[in-house]
Amino acid sequence: MMLAGLPYASCCIWLALFKMQSPKTLKDKTILICECSDGIGPLAIQYAKYMGLKVIASIGNSDNLMIDDYYGADFCVDHSSRNFVFEVLQKCRRGVDFVLDCGASNLETHINCCNYGYKVAIVDLGGEGGEKKSISINFFTLGIMQGEIKVINLRSKDFQYKASVIAGLKSDLWPAVLQKKVVPKTDFCFPVSEVRQALDRIKKNDCVGKITVRMDFEKSGGHHKMQ
Repeated sequence: MMLAGLPYASCCIWLALFKMQSPKTLKDKTILICECSDGIGPLAIQYAKYMGLKVIASIGNSDNLMIDDYYGADFCVDHSSRNFVFEVLQKCRRGVDFVLDCGASNLETHINCCNYGYKVAIVDLGGEGGEKKSISINFFTLGIMQGEIKVINLRSKDFQYKASVIAGLKSDLWPAVLQKKVVPKTDFCFPVSEVRQALDRIKKNDCVGKITVRMDFEKSGGHHKMQ
């Protein structure tokens, strides 16, 4: 069941890290991974460390600090802190080189944490339910800092494009899974009959890792938290 949380998130991470930068130049650079308590965050931390990146993990509350640290982040910073940018720059004085941003809810704040020539990859811009979202950024700062922002939208691509992404993922990142250097985190597993409850759990945003649905149609058992 853990493997169910791998494909989509892994493809998005591959697009973010390999399509925006040559893998040869990634080592010893710093990445800020945002919303690290969601389904993509724990995986992204592990993949980034596998690739030699220094990782600063942005989390939603201090209760998750130890959880994110378990996945190998070099530093964890609570994004609800008023001094978030200052705290990130304390960890990486010249600023971060990359940002993996899930949802772009605090995009301008994350850009303020960046080094010259930074790259930002935004995943799931539509957010929960695919609703439209307005985002404000300072284009003057973007130009001065020579930044680059890319929105990753894998769902809208055709099968040929998706097949090319999977091929790249298999070549570049899948060895980390086979070597168990990347382990998917599944927080809750629901039977398919409780898919509505699974969606409600996602909306509450109080889990760490993926929420999966098992296709067994059994009436007994109910959902359970993964260990």
